[in-house]
Amino acid sequence: MSYASLMVYVDNEPGRVHLAADLARRFQAGLIGIAARASMPVVTGEGAAIDTMLLDQENASITTFLDKAGEDFRAIAGGYHIALEWRSTADTPDDFIAAEARAADLLIVGRTSPPDARSLQISSLLLKAGRPVLVVPKDISSLPVRRVVVAWKDTRESRRAIRDALPFLTLAESVFLVEVCAWGAEANAVSRLKDIGRFLTQHQIRNVTERVLPDEPIAGDVLLRFTQEQAADLIVAGAYGHSRLGEWIFGGVTRELLSRSPVCCLFSH
Repeated sequence: MSYASLMVYVDNEPGRVHLAADLARRFQAGLIGIAARASMPVVTGEGAAIDTMLLDQENASITTFLDKAGEDFRAIAGGYHIALEWRSTADTPDDFIAAEARAADLLIVGRTSPPDARSLQISSLLLKAGRPVLVVPKDISSLPVRRVVVAWKDTRESRRAIRDALPFLTLAESVFLVEVCAWGAEANAVSRLKDIGRFLTQHQIRNVTERVLPDEPIAGDVLLRFTQEQAADLIVAGAYGHSRLGEWIFGGVTRELLSRSPVCCLFSH
């Protein structure tokens, strides 16, 4: 199993395009560059006319942004000798990417901070895309895929994530299957991890290590600390195993990884 088509969101982070193009080359896949920018909302008083000059300026600004994004994409990815395609529109990024995701096996996006009305809303994209999403922190321009941490939880989202990540796991030199569990539940966690280990072995993935880690008030802390200790360069996780509302109120691993992970994260929902 491999990826045949990757899609990368292009804004002002050229390193992400380098990373996506290199992955496409390694997977022998095509690469689709995509960009979108919505108009800023125009607020007028009751009965006031909309200034058409301001609208024209706004539309021209969007066109300029999208044209430059396409030029940057071709200039960077063109040096990797892979099949390229470009898509762009004046729309909200998460809606447009989610709709166009039908053409790709994997979406590659950045971690926008702080978000605004024009920024890609990653949490929304994760829920709508129906594709795995690789979130790349700022200033990362390569993904060696030497050591991978799989954050396992016995949920639908985790099962999808590990299946979606198989091409990456095949490349990895070491794979760490990690479950964070409460005290007294270690035996069941070990049994689950052994099942996943056998599943990966059947897919010709070797050098798999199973680890049960003690729970902490913020589970994301455990995973991030383990990732740092193992010098891993990729985390694989299911996204929003609870509802988004529950994640926001109680704090969730997805939110912690999205906001704090220093390495790339592959999410599936």
